[in-house]
Amino acid sequence: MKEHCIFLDNPHQARRFHQEMLNLFLKYSANLGANGKVNIAIVGGGATGVELSAELHNAVKQLHSYGYKGLSNEALNVTLVEAGERILPALPPRISGAAHSELTKMGVRVLTQTMVTSADEGGLHTKDGEYIAADLMVWAAGIKAPDFMKDIGGLETNRINQLVV
Repeated sequence: MKEHCIFLDNPHQARRFHQEMLNLFLKYSANLGANGKVNIAIVGGGATGVELSAELHNAVKQLHSYGYKGLSNEALNVTLVEAGERILPALPPRISGAAHSELTKMGVRVLTQTMVTSADEGGLHTKDGEYIAADLMVWAAGIKAPDFMKDIGGLETNRINQLVV
């Protein structure tokens, strides 16, 4: 996975994702869509994966206004892959369901109960044998807060270094 997916564990990786995304969109815009659609796959249906899925559509609108003329939301294929039975599992089912519906309305393909087993340069392989083609792959599953959070005196943290409130 590390060879083909961009992880979002630290600011350096986030900057790498940003640059890869801009390069991909620029390439697509310069060819005016000759390659079909921009396919982005995000693994992990927690807060990071869900927010990134939605924000990619906002980014496309902004980039279009800044001169990426061949780029539009119709040209963007975002697939959000979650191994569990629903996205945003830490939130109540009602909120999770509403987020799922909103993402679907935006055009995000949301796959639940789908486990990614491997990745290659062209996409993701799932346990069920499906191949998800992707120009850019982001691993947002199992993200945790920085290690220094557990060392803050007097504050309790959970297994992923989040503050317990």
